Amino acid sequence: MVRALRSNGYITCVSAAPNYHLWRLHEHPELHLACSNGGSGDGTVVHPAVGLPRNEKLPLAPLADVLLHAVTRLPNFEALSMAQCATGGLNLR
Repeated sequence: MVRALRSNGYITCVSAAPNYHLWRLHEHPELHLACSNGGSGDGTVVHPAVGLPRNEKLPLAPLADVLLHAVTRLPNFEALSMAQCATGGLNLR
């Protein structure tokens, strides 16, 4: 969280998944941040800031941003597993 605050960004994508109890297929060593200023730093994956209202006290992206960033950045199956978890694992049969 400190790195997010120092970058003037907020945690998103697979890095935010544990905060929302979303499935992750494997660990990602990089920190995924959404930054309006572009961000920088080693071991950081920068996503564009979407602009949805977020938590005022924590540098954490809202769930919709987390899923949007996952769909645009992660492999399809991994993004799908996060989205399925967020919807309660809907059975669409």
